[in-house]
Amino acid sequence: MKEGLLKSVIAGIISTIIVQVIMFLISSIMKTYGLISIFDLLQLQLPVWSTLAIVVFVTSTIAFYSRSLAVNRQKKQKLISKVRSEPRYDVYEATIGAFDVDWHVLYGSATHDSEPYAFVESGPLCPKCQYEMDKIIEKGTLRGEKVFWHCLNCGKTYPYPEHIDDVEEAVEKLVEADFRRKKRRRTR
Repeated sequence: MKEGLLKSVIAGIISTIIVQVIMFLISSIMKTYGLISIFDLLQLQLPVWSTLAIVVFVTSTIAFYSRSLAVNRQKKQKLISKVRSEPRYDVYEATIGAFDVDWHVLYGSATHDSEPYAFVESGPLCPKCQYEMDKIIEKGTLRGEKVFWHCLNCGKTYPYPEHIDDVEEAVEKLVEADFRRKKRRRTR
């Protein structure tokens, strides 16, 4: 939270400085070329520019700080939602293929009354030998780092979906969507 506030204050200071510089440049250009600006016509003085800069500073600080709070809230909700345990009631087990590898998934609910959900029990599993694989990150390649899954049993490698932040969560969402789809078909 302190980091977000610090970023907001720094952003506010920077925007205030930018506004001050722009106002100084405009008034310098007007004086240099002897032009009468709309600012002169409205008889705006330096204290008004300072007031404007303070308003910009406060507004931008509030905007950046509220954005920071929203991002932190989303991160906390993601962490809270990720703390799931294995379902205990009406549990279905399946090994599914997703992202070029297999996953052992449980689908059920925590209590008799709660909504069912998916839970990745193990994975990623090698599609060839069903051995649990490791995530490997190779650094120092020309395009940056290369990420892939590697099976220690058979030696095969499979691409890692780098565009997805939490692959297990994505697999769980795929399974949940599949169960909802199947449930809708049965109710028709």
